[in-house]
Amino acid sequence: MISAVCPRCKEPILDEAVLLWNDRHYCRSCVEAISPDLYTFATEGGQLVDLLEPDDISVSQYWRRFQFKVGIAGGLLFLLPLTVMLIRNNAPLEVVIGFQGICLSFVMFYCWWISCGKVKHFRTHLPRKVVLERLHIKVVTPDGEQTSLLTDCQWKPGTSSADEVLFATSLKQGMTIYTPDAVINCGHSSELLKHWCAFFRLVELPVYTPSRFQNFLSLVGGGVAGYLVGLLSGKLYAIELNNPAWEFLLPILGILDGVCLVGLSIISRKPSSKLADQLLHPALWGAEFFKMGGSLGFLAGFRWGIPSAIISCLICGSINAIIGGFAAWHFRSQLQLRKKNLVLRAPEKRESKAGYRYEV
Repeated sequence: MISAVCPRCKEPILDEAVLLWNDRHYCRSCVEAISPDLYTFATEGGQLVDLLEPDDISVSQYWRRFQFKVGIAGGLLFLLPLTVMLIRNNAPLEVVIGFQGICLSFVMFYCWWISCGKVKHFRTHLPRKVVLERLHIKVVTPDGEQTSLLTDCQWKPGTSSADEVLFATSLKQGMTIYTPDAVINCGHSSELLKHWCAFFRLVELPVYTPSRFQNFLSLVGGGVAGYLVGLLSGKLYAIELNNPAWEFLLPILGILDGVCLVGLSIISRKPSSKLADQLLHPALWGAEFFKMGGSLGFLAGFRWGIPSAIISCLICGSINAIIGGFAAWHFRSQLQLRKKNLVLRAPEKRESKAGYRYEV
């Protein structure tokens, strides 16, 4: 039965009506005002579907677009203190250059190995099909099917690094859909992309607008605060342990920790709460903080020999792991509390949304 009133203009449907993927009839004039092609596409029975196949991703793409940059940044960051220490100890120039070359080569090999593992993991979750039908967005993978009510989703043109698969494919990424369970880069087909975008504009689906500048300032603030704490701690450690390396290395660790802690806070505010919940696993961040603290601890203790370096690595890494794990647990708990409150308010909110946009 065709609705007597168009959900968009709230006027009686006097011309040809079209049933769209939110299970509502719209008048032809409203649809064509957004996109004439959308009306033709819908009347011809077109489906809004996005598909990503296992063959669409590759190790070389992921390494070039992501791991190579991570390797260069991480390699230079940890090579810098070692290079300074070698120069201070009057090491020959060829030794310094050779050491840097060996370390960077190892880092690049490690990043390639990580890329192979990542792409293999991605392929176990592909093919991934995103379908919009009957007021729901369905994400179908070999793991099962996730269904989200359209009114609970957001979108934006362009890509999001939260969907890490995008780094492994050369396909076009035209838009991003934020469901309560995931962040999905879609729009691989230019022809379908314009219909996706036109439909979202027609039903006035909320556009996700990340506070990039605010997040950037927060990250900078976290880095500065971490640097100051590390600088103070480094001076105290350098005096107490009679090791000037701490005075140089702890400010670096402070910057890394400060930026990561602010990053955890930003993740906890993401619209896709299930993905954020997975990313904020305390064990995951405890391990990441251990690696950062352990690496710099090893460098600080290396001056007194390998045994001292190992002990310093374990102590510094463990303390840092506690900081990272506790921070992740805290932000995850806050996220789960907000999710619980949203669930309690969901029926009333959903009725309000449906009445405004979709109900006739």
